[in-house]
Amino acid sequence: MGRAVPLAVLVALAACLPCGCGPSLESCPAPKTVSAWRADPGPGGGTVAAGWASCAEAYGKCAEDASGDDGATLASRAEFCAGMAARAGGDDGEAEIHLARAMAMDPGWAPPCDALGVMALEDGDASTAVALIEKAVSMDPEWPAALNDLGLALEATGDHEGAIARFDAALAIDPLLATAHANKGGVLMTLGRFEEAVASLLVAIDLEPEEPLHYYNLAGAMEKIGDWEMAAAAWFKLLDVLPADMTAAVHLRRGLALEQAGIAGGAEEEYRAAIALAPTSVKACEALAWLLAETGRLDEAWEAFGRLGEIAPGIAAEDVFALGTTLVADGRLGAAARAFGMAVELKPTWVEAWVDLGAVMARTGALDDAASVLESGLEAAPDPAIMSNLGSVYLGMQEPARAADVLEAAAVAAPDVPETLLGYRIGVQYR
Repeated sequence: MGRAVPLAVLVALAACLPCGCGPSLESCPAPKTVSAWRADPGPGGGTVAAGWASCAEAYGKCAEDASGDDGATLASRAEFCAGMAARAGGDDGEAEIHLARAMAMDPGWAPPCDALGVMALEDGDASTAVALIEKAVSMDPEWPAALNDLGLALEATGDHEGAIARFDAALAIDPLLATAHANKGGVLMTLGRFEEAVASLLVAIDLEPEEPLHYYNLAGAMEKIGDWEMAAAAWFKLLDVLPADMTAAVHLRRGLALEQAGIAGGAEEEYRAAIALAPTSVKACEALAWLLAETGRLDEAWEAFGRLGEIAPGIAAEDVFALGTTLVADGRLGAAARAFGMAVELKPTWVEAWVDLGAVMARTGALDDAASVLESGLEAAPDPAIMSNLGSVYLGMQEPARAADVLEAAAVAAPDVPETLLGYRIGVQYR
């Protein structure tokens, strides 16, 4: 299940960057926060990396003119911002160097420690992440974003209850921290506490109504508790906030939810919308084909399975074979024959499909057609099972000599199979 992006690194300087002028932490004219740069990039150039770089430059200039503790503090801020600029630019190695320097220059300042912990978490080193972020929290226990990051790190170690406790601690300080609500909801889903997860995710959505991840997780939670209509609504809302190139998968999931809710017409619309956006989506084509088949629209279903066969012939063959088996059980032998016929077209060496196609045609009394089909099957897949069934059809056609030849061939090909031995005895009987 998805998680929101850690916030600590985005608000690290919010409490310590007032504007002004002069060589001190309080007066250094550095940018405020990353979130502010996102809304109004200013001279940084409009990107997060450029914003952090601008911050580093401003602190660096202040540090040059300062001395003593002020100089060291300002230098640590410059290193921190340089590290975050490198991180935003994708250079994690350079980021670690700057962040480690910042932590060494000001050991009691939490943000570099937290940022290094988040990087360790993203690298898959959860234990190191926990140690670093716990240290950051010990330096600033009232910093909700760091508590949120610690929750993510604890979750990665499997300490789900500890993670929930840290999310709750963050929310006790800042009830409007949407990412903590969302992350708590994700952990609750992992624990199977889906109703509680829904409650947390709904709060996250109220706080961040444009965040696609919240709707994705909410839809998943609703599916788990069986509320398919609400799940479909969440998928639908996700379409409003998701980038266009990602909407095909959402149409598919919404269609699946609507189908589970018994709303076949809506499901069909969603499947078709998914296919229009992603014509080679195997899952969307397959879902549409099955929906059409199960709602009795077999002519359209054959066409849909045909499109699926162009994309994924193996999957389509398995699907139409399964449909053929269902149709046989329902006594719809003509439709079953078409299904098995499509299966062997898509997968010509599939012995079981050839056998079932011949058997269905024989059951309808079309013995000549059954024999023709099984003869074609022998050419594509010379197998004793097809030989044995063909021999039985020849017997039904009152052609014992042809039956004897093919039944004896089956016995030679598979001497340990009882059915072929029986066929052999029948063949000998007609010799």
